[in-house]
Amino acid sequence: MAAEKPIPLVTYRPGITPEPPPQLDVIASELWRSILAEWDVPDRAGRALLEQACAAYGMAERLRRQIAVDGDMIETGNGVGMKLNPMIMAEIAARGLCARLLRRLGVLDTEPKRGPGRPPKPGGW
Repeated sequence: MAAEKPIPLVTYRPGITPEPPPQLDVIASELWRSILAEWDVPDRAGRALLEQACAAYGMAERLRRQIAVDGDMIETGNGVGMKLNPMIMAEIAARGLCARLLRRLGVLDTEPKRGPGRPPKPGGW
C-alpha cells in the first residue's frame, strides 16, 4: 500500500513575517502582517490567496469609510427620494470574498478539536 501524502495544514508560526506586496494599502498590509505573524502560508498559491483576501479587506474598509461620509441612504438621481447607498452591497461583497479566501486558507477554521475515541452517548452509559 502506497503511503499517502500528508495534508498541508496552516500552522502557528512565531517569527519574522514576509513584507506585504507593495500594491496592498496600509489597512490590507496590517491584515497581511497579523495573519502571517500567527500562521504559516508557505506556498505561492496560498500567499496569492492571502494577498487577494487582504486586498478585499482593504477595499471593504475604504468603502465603509466612504459610506460613513455619504450615509447609508443617498438621494436618488432625480433628487426626489432616497435609496440605499449602493456602496453597502459592494462592501458586503468585499467582506464576503475576504472571509471565503481566508476560510480557504484555513485561517478561519475554528471548529473545536475532538479528543480520540467515540463521542459520549447522550445520557451517559
